[in-house]
Parts: sequence; C-alpha cells; structure tokens
Amino acid sequence: KILEVGSAIGYSALRMAAANPDAEIHTIEINHSAARYAVRVFERAGLSNRIHLIEGDANEVLPHLAAEGMTFDMIFVDAAKAQYMSFFEPCMNMLISGGLLVSDNVLYKGMTATDELVLHRKRTIVKRLRDYIDMLCTHPMLNTAVLPVGDGVALSVKK
Repeated sequence: KILEVGSAIGYSALRMAAANPDAEIHTIEINHSAARYAVRVFERAGLSNRIHLIEGDANEVLPHLAAEGMTFDMIFVDAAKAQYMSFFEPCMNMLISGGLLVSDNVLYKGMTATDELVLHRKRTIVKRLRDYIDMLCTHPMLNTAVLPVGDGVALSVKK
C-alpha cells in the first residue's frame, strides 16, 4: 500500500502503479482542478480500482487517515515544501516498520545546500526544508539518505 501526498495531475501515482502491478495507491490533492484531471487520467489508464484520490488539504486528511488506522508500506511526499514538517507525524504514524518515506524536492534547486543560492522570497521555505532534512537525518526511528538526484530526494526507512 502506497500513500502519495500531493497528486498534482497524477503522474507519480501512474508511475508507481506501473512499477508495481499489485500496489494499492491512495493519493491526496488539494487543488480541485488538478484532482479532477488526475481522476480522469486514472480512469483512462484503467487504474481507478487501484488508485484512490482523496481531494483535500493534506494537513486535514492525513490525521483523519491515521485515526482510521490506515497503514502504508511507502509514503511519497511531494506537496507544499514548506509543509513537509507538518505532514511528518501523521505519516510516521501510518508508515509500517521497515516502510519507506520518500520526500521529493528536498534540495530545492540547490538552495537547501548553500545560502549563496537562496532567493530572498524563498528563505522561509528553504529554512523549513533544511529543518526537515535535519530532522529526517537525526530521527531515532529513521535511517535516511539524501540523494542529489533531480531536485533532491530523501529516502527514509522506518526502523
């Protein structure tokens, strides 16, 4: 079972479904237009029975899913970068032991690596992402690696 936080138009969910034909995917999207488009994409691909879109704010949806006792083998976080920290606790509560937390875009165009690249209007997002990366790398229940692939991805395995 996979949870995706931030569906956009459904591309990542489609790729995950293609990579694992047995996967059941739940994906959350706040933007109504993107959510409706993604639902149509899943229908056209014949994957509506395996990819379930939940429209809403992840900060509201995640605690609800956790309260329902849902668990996941993998959680892919690719939503509002400044909110990754607020997504963390409910995601950790739903991630099984040995499960994988994938946090996308954590290098944020290199800005999290060096102050020289930080744009003034992006300072808050960069600070929050730096705090998030630090927390992932020092969390006692996680083994984390940050890979400089694309815009950076953090892979965290729950102990």
